[in-house]
Formats: sequence, C-alpha cells, structure tokens
Amino acid sequence: MNIKKISILGLGLIGGSIAKALRNSTLQLEISAFDKNDVLENALEEKVIDSKLSNIDESVNSDLIFLCLPVNLSLNVFKELIPNLKNGTIIT
Repeated sequence: MNIKKISILGLGLIGGSIAKALRNSTLQLEISAFDKNDVLENALEEKVIDSKLSNIDESVNSDLIFLCLPVNLSLNVFKELIPNLKNGTIIT
C-alpha cells in the first residue's frame, strides 16, 4: 500500500510526537489532524500538519489513521469510523 494521506486524531503528547516525526521525515505526506481548535491552529502555524479536520468523520478517506485519543473515547470513535472507511485504510 502506498501511504500518502495520514490523519491523526488527537495531537497530545503521542499524536503530536507522531506528527512531528512524520513531518521531519523524508516522506511526502499530507498530514491532517483533529483536536481542539487552538491546538490545531498551533500545529498549522508550526507546519506540523497540512490541514485540520473539523470532525472525526473527515478522516475516513485517509490511507492511515492514528487514533491518539483518551482510552475512554477511542472505542466509540473506532466504532464510528469502521463502517465508513475506504478499503485498505489502516487504523493504529
């Protein structure tokens, strides 16, 4: 699979670190993220992400989704995403 489009749901310690590592890599990726608006604006300003997601459902067209949300939210988000994912999308 050729991964080009990545969504990161949650830009806290883990999600933010993943975004920075991906941005600093030599890979040509389109990185989108979902979080609180002030967090997203900061990430855009620092060029850590390319775009912000206004809702979690916008991530379903990604090749790879990093689920970096609190554990108590993750299962519900996972269940919400599954029926709408494009074929071959990886969630981690």
